[in-house]
Amino acid sequence: MTRRATAVTVAALVLATSGAGAALAATGVYSGGSRKATRYMDITIQVLSGGRSANWRVDVYGPCTENEQLGRTVGTDAGNTPPDRRLRIRGGRFTLTQHATSPFSGLTYSYRLTGHAVNSGFVGTFHYQETDHHGYRCDVPLLHWSARHTASTFP
Repeated sequence: MTRRATAVTVAALVLATSGAGAALAATGVYSGGSRKATRYMDITIQVLSGGRSANWRVDVYGPCTENEQLGRTVGTDAGNTPPDRRLRIRGGRFTLTQHATSPFSGLTYSYRLTGHAVNSGFVGTFHYQETDHHGYRCDVPLLHWSARHTASTFP
């Protein structure tokens, strides 16, 4: 093998190795959110050992019918029934979709949380809506969020 061929092979291995490492989420807590005029959210993600799953929490606020302001919490520590699942991180990416009816309030809610790892943490989107089938409706259209590594603990 020539020197040039060896150098090309080594460079390819370095690129392949660094690319694979970038796809894994680093263990730790990431916090951030999104702000819009009438809707906003805060997000906290706790990547667990191995970087393939995470606890998470989203506090979301937005407009509703009847001039009310929505304030809801979803996530693995939110105490929702049915409970919210952990994030499954594959290749640095995750998507979680939930649709359920609360047995306590009768509210039907759905949300979609997506994200992917970046050098500074995570970025993604979140959409939440709920209704009670009597005309009450809250809808927080697509929010783009970002979260950075933090020294704080998971809620």
